[in-house]
Amino acid sequence: GINAEYMGDAFTRTNFVDKVTEELLDNINSHTMTSRQEAKDQLEQMLLETERISSMGLSKLIAALKNRLYDSSRSLRKDYTRLLGVLIQKMGCGAKQYARTVLPPLVEKAADKEVFVRAEAVSTLNKLAEAAGSEVVINYMNGAMLKEGVKTEFLQWIVEHSEGLAKAECETLLDIIMEGLREDLKTRQKVAMKLIALMLLSLIHIC
Repeated sequence: GINAEYMGDAFTRTNFVDKVTEELLDNINSHTMTSRQEAKDQLEQMLLETERISSMGLSKLIAALKNRLYDSSRSLRKDYTRLLGVLIQKMGCGAKQYARTVLPPLVEKAADKEVFVRAEAVSTLNKLAEAAGSEVVINYMNGAMLKEGVKTEFLQWIVEHSEGLAKAECETLLDIIMEGLREDLKTRQKVAMKLIALMLLSLIHIC
């Protein structure tokens, strides 16, 4: 059955979808930079005014924010990445249902050419791990997703979030580890070996 504690938590959250108008979505997705800027300011104010957000019905907003992670404006790219993190934080465990959607672009933007965009992407990824569980992030990640600029960093990220290893899927972890082990870079191999040790310590049985 549905967890009573989860249901109680859901009832205390604001139905944010009622505030997300079609006009706001159109402006977030607009080809005009001014409209995207105004939508960013509007969304930021909405998030400031709302403490706890229900995740119900926000798929269109999440999809729009995902698109803005690729905005041609580096400033808007950074700001929308930050706002996605704020939204995830305010949704709490409900953010789990959108993890599969937002994880690939967040991993990609962690290798963005702009350092401040990279920082916001990692910060948002950390918020997702805190809200949904680090095992959710690990399970939706895979070796092919990790671009050259972030392979070692994300192997290290998994090591630092080793609390999620015991609940993570072995197949996904093996994919990521093998991607690291087949590299020539010694640092990456060393982190991959450390991850194997942590898996064993977490009593993960690979079969």
